[in-house]
Amino acid sequence: MPESQHISKIKLPHLPFGEAGSVVQSDLDALHNEMSIVIPSLKNYETMDREGLFAYKSTSVNLNGMKIIATANTPAAVEVTDNTDITLIIPFHGNFVTRVGRRHYQWQAKHSALFLPCVERCGQDIEVGSHLTFDLSADRLQSVARSILGASFEKNVDLQLHAERMPTLNTHHISFDEVFRHLCEVVDSLLDQPEALEFSSIDDVFYRNIVLMLQPDLFLTAHSVSSFKHSRREVDEVCEYIQDNLEGKLTLSEIERVSGMSARKLQYAFFERFGCSPMHWVRDQRLNLVHHRLKNAHEGETVTSIASSCGFTNLGAFSALYQEHFKELPSATLKHALK
Repeated sequence: MPESQHISKIKLPHLPFGEAGSVVQSDLDALHNEMSIVIPSLKNYETMDREGLFAYKSTSVNLNGMKIIATANTPAAVEVTDNTDITLIIPFHGNFVTRVGRRHYQWQAKHSALFLPCVERCGQDIEVGSHLTFDLSADRLQSVARSILGASFEKNVDLQLHAERMPTLNTHHISFDEVFRHLCEVVDSLLDQPEALEFSSIDDVFYRNIVLMLQPDLFLTAHSVSSFKHSRREVDEVCEYIQDNLEGKLTLSEIERVSGMSARKLQYAFFERFGCSPMHWVRDQRLNLVHHRLKNAHEGETVTSIASSCGFTNLGAFSALYQEHFKELPSATLKHALK
């Protein structure tokens, strides 16, 4: 059977993101080059098919310095030499085996991910599968962890970044499998809008969930209400910072760093003061800013230009939020202003 016919009969699972533009291919060298974007020390990538046939599809994205590649392929073997990168692989479909020295790790979709520091390893996709591969910064992982825990926590958070392991995808009633699938849907919806994708700061959300997944007991344990005590001035200072930066990228990790509060303390403070989370409050303030600018718009300005300048990347979702908040469409507000 010609190779092209063989490949056409292979049913690969959907990519976590980028499926619409993906094409099934059979060039191992091409996939090796793509994977090398995320894993520079990739030494070898070969098929496990007895006839030497192979099929794959993949796509990659760089989210503010965090490289992610989504891949679906037939059974294959990979070898990686020592490297300076931290790699996290989250399976979406299939079973996988990885050897690091004398230790073997068998990980699978919906159950466990694979966290690999700077180590030499060999791995196998033992069946048709798909997964996400992340290239992570140790400094940023530590920075996000400190932001979540607050300024009062010790300077260095022990995330065990030098230990390879299989983080569970289900813990403390959280399904990280569902979380990452949802985040990939967001990435997918913005792939053709690189500026909006960058502005969305979804890389911060990925990092936060990865940190939580690596050390859930450190971040998800219960706290007493007394540990959330705060002053009105603390919240006022955070709100002032948010108001001054509504037109730029605002991440939850950044707001936590500015506040000096832990993630839970900040959440508690905002729910007590405003009845919502910090990022919900940011969204409401941006809606108010858009409303003000639409009411005072000049000729040539559009709903899209004004909404985008205030941090809204999804115009459809923005219009629905605006209508719910102000009881009219943003186009109606702009029309009244330009009469």
